[in-house]
Amino acid sequence: MAKVGIYTWRTQVSFTPQQREKIERICRRENISMSEFVRHSVEYYLQVRERQRRQIQEALRASAGAWKDRDFTGIEYEDAIRREAEERLQREIGSARLSD
Repeated sequence: MAKVGIYTWRTQVSFTPQQREKIERICRRENISMSEFVRHSVEYYLQVRERQRRQIQEALRASAGAWKDRDFTGIEYEDAIRREAEERLQREIGSARLSD
């Protein structure tokens, strides 16, 4: 990657023939250079990633303390669900054997 000017960096990117064809079509239609297309695409990607990161953080903040009013741990809850599922499976296996 070569530094160009003070604020930009030059780099090389490889595209498949299909990608290049689609990109060139967009560039012609929007009258922009491939470099501009790549810069816009990278900026869009970075914004999407940042928005997703913020959404995840918000979901984590919103769920913090969700178990504070419960009198059992997450592991105990998980064990109970597994026990119930196993009992249900055993009942279904048993009733399937009886119907044979």
